[in-house]
This record gives sequence, structure tokens and C-alpha cells, in this order.
Amino acid sequence: MVQKRAKEAKAEKQAVAKKDRTSWLSLIDAGVLQPGEELELIKLPKALLLQVPAEARLAQLLVAPKGQVRWLKDGQVDSISRLCAVICAEFAPGTIPPKYPFDGPAYWAQRGTKVTLADLARNLPAEETPGL
Repeated sequence: MVQKRAKEAKAEKQAVAKKDRTSWLSLIDAGVLQPGEELELIKLPKALLLQVPAEARLAQLLVAPKGQVRWLKDGQVDSISRLCAVICAEFAPGTIPPKYPFDGPAYWAQRGTKVTLADLARNLPAEETPGL
């Protein structure tokens, strides 16, 4: 019984994470995020963010492909989820498994804000979330 509940909770958490990854893209469709806008890494698991210099926490949203960003530290282009893993590997090697499944929208925000992209997307009015 306990295992069944744990399995259901895990499945629900994965479904929410998948929706967050998809719904953060609705911020672009709604015009909340603009291509060229800077995003800031505002949190990481296990307090790793303290090990990442401020200048390495910034990325720029690209026009295409949709949802890709350019890391301002070195110009690398990636998804915001994958960029979390890259940053951890560089500034805190060995602390996070290489294939750690980051939910990028839960770690990034518009520069200068403290509201994650996942939370921002969840709070979009229904008419501003196309396809959801």
C-alpha cells in the first residue's frame, strides 16, 4: 500500500514537472518573455547556488529553437534544464549525478526577479496559455 502511494506520488510529481517544462514556453507565446531577454539561475538543489559566481548564473533567451538559451559565461546554447546540469558540473563537480533530471523552469527566473519561470507560467491567466 505504501509503495503504491509512493509510486502514485512520484508519477504525479513527474506529470507536474512535465507540464511546467511545457507551460514555461507559454510565457514566450504570451509575450511575457521576449527573445533576447536575460534569465537568471535563482536556485539549485543542495545549496549549490552559493558556489556559482553571479556572472555564471545568466543566460539569454534565444529566438529559435524555442526554449533554448545562450549561457552568457561562454556562449554555450542549451535548454534551461540541461544548463543547470552544466553549471553544477563546472562549479560543483561530483555533487550532482551527470544525468540529474533538472526541471529547469523551477530554477530560472527573469533577471532581477525571484519568481521562477514555472511559477510565472502557472500564474498566467488561462486565456494567455495557448494550447494548455
